[in-house]
Amino acid sequence: MKKKKKNNLSGFVFFTTTIIIITSFFVTLLSVKNECLKTQHEISQLRKQYASNLDMVKELQSNKNYLMSEKNISEILGDRMVSVVPETLSIRVDR
Repeated sequence: MKKKKKNNLSGFVFFTTTIIIITSFFVTLLSVKNECLKTQHEISQLRKQYASNLDMVKELQSNKNYLMSEKNISEILGDRMVSVVPETLSIRVDR
């Protein structure tokens, strides 16, 4: 009778540890899978943000090039600046 109880106890311990190990494995597997999905989503979001920022930089560079162009500057300053003809100055020295 003692041998059967010992066998039942060792079987129960083996069964319990097997269940705990298998459960731990699946929980770990699901955690890693969720982290991978989360990371892929973050990568996708960062790529979209990068493309958006790249478009913004291109637009700002285009605006800078236009604002610094000679055509734009001459249009803006054409009304404000007037070219002045230098006056001739005669200096007479008496001795």
